[in-house]
Amino acid sequence: MPVTITLFILAIATSTYVVFIILMYDGLKRARIDASNENALPPVSIIIAARNEESNISHILDDIIKQDYPKNLLHVFIANDRSTDATPTILRKYSAQYDFIHDIHIHQHSTEMAAKKNALTQCIKHVKTEMILSCDADIRLGLNWVKAMVQGFTENTGVMTSYSSVTGNNLFARYQALDFLALQVSNGAMLNRGYNWSGTGQNIAYRKSAFIQIDGFRPSAHKDNDDDMYLIQTIPKQTGRDAKFNWNPEAMVQTHPTRDFKSFMNQRIRWASNSKGLEKSKPLFFIFLLSAYLTNLGILMSLFFAPFSPVLWISILVKFLGEGAILLKGSSLMNERRLIMLFPLWFMIQPLYISFMGIAGRIGKYSWKA
Repeated sequence: MPVTITLFILAIATSTYVVFIILMYDGLKRARIDASNENALPPVSIIIAARNEESNISHILDDIIKQDYPKNLLHVFIANDRSTDATPTILRKYSAQYDFIHDIHIHQHSTEMAAKKNALTQCIKHVKTEMILSCDADIRLGLNWVKAMVQGFTENTGVMTSYSSVTGNNLFARYQALDFLALQVSNGAMLNRGYNWSGTGQNIAYRKSAFIQIDGFRPSAHKDNDDDMYLIQTIPKQTGRDAKFNWNPEAMVQTHPTRDFKSFMNQRIRWASNSKGLEKSKPLFFIFLLSAYLTNLGILMSLFFAPFSPVLWISILVKFLGEGAILLKGSSLMNERRLIMLFPLWFMIQPLYISFMGIAGRIGKYSWKA
């Protein structure tokens, strides 16, 4: 009887999951790169939260300085959030040398807001432009990042996210890159379909007026890991403006892989913990996550208890073809075809990985910069 129930759940979950895959593939087919308009470059503010980033902060500042964007239209605000290393010294050096770079120093832990949200809020208090671009302190930018992000906005765009590529050529780094690609192109595809699910705080932009209209981060003040999802979901809902994904490869940023397996799992558990409460706030998103979880868990259990069942192997085949199509299309759009060779390995790991992560994410135990 338990085997019959497992196979029944697997069949239902896989069928539901396939519907979402079809929607995602249709969303990817709708991906467009907005035409550039050199005569309509607005003033832009870049905000960055940094804590103990002495090994990274000079790299991103150099990338910003090299941007192909008029410096008289560029304003940079970096919040040093209680750093105990050389980060404050490096920031003071750059702000003294470049008048468009401004350092903000936070000396005490905020009791009103999670650390990153507080740091970003302190930056936004100084912002006078309508357009805000935000990224992490440890990422790298292409020469046309600012321009590509700005030109992705339309008159009705309230918030926009774009791709973050994981660097590194060893197997572990490439696995992380493919896994992150899967997350991002799925969210981007659904944004193309009008479903505002999530994005990445490593590469996000929004209007200051929209941020003010949703009362900033205050409604989600004490959650320390949902700033990107919060903005993507809340700005369209409360302002009527669109959320979108910027498919221009020049809008993408580069990030480092996690150092080791423990760091990787901690990061993914932190991301997975964002699923809490989605059954109320975003029920369709929750159904998608649940169908993906039950499909992977059902495959894992069936491999042990019903290895010769046609339901199992049909589910595996359908899942392989569907996810393969998504990643093949997504990797092509983001110029990440190098990763697709790793798809068979990634696919085989998924049932174990997703089954564990679904539970760990709900428990939500992870470390974070406090």
